[in-house]
Amino acid sequence: MACPQRRPVLQETLEHHLYPLVSLYDYLYRHDVVENNVAARVLDELMNQPNRTPPKQKYRRITTEEVEKLLRTTRPPHLKTAFAVLALTGTRCGEMQRLRTSPQFFNLEERWLEVPYIPKQKRVGESRLWMTDELIGWLETYMPWREKRVKK
Repeated sequence: MACPQRRPVLQETLEHHLYPLVSLYDYLYRHDVVENNVAARVLDELMNQPNRTPPKQKYRRITTEEVEKLLRTTRPPHLKTAFAVLALTGTRCGEMQRLRTSPQFFNLEERWLEVPYIPKQKRVGESRLWMTDELIGWLETYMPWREKRVKK
């Protein structure tokens, strides 16, 4: 008799828990503690099952046409510029919110902006973002609008 409270385990869950075991057995195999990586074989069998459903896509990438339509139809200049910065630099939303227009973080003539550093940030490597001609165009129309509206 099967346990009535037992739910079937999702394939994604099995894969999620098997990957660390594969890494552990790989380490043990390289250091001659075990004869072979049994976890890798189990994972391989799981991945090659004939009735395996393909993993669901967690998100859909936005297309260039969708970005252009978003920029064309958005009316407020601050939102339009924010969308352009996100699309043309690849910044995350949190990074874009930290962007500043002070000279140490923003230089329109030299065509760069810098993401201010915070501890435990996701961005690794270069924090200076180089602007494209298209982004320069968006910022040249946005900056005068911003100067009129932002209190200093």
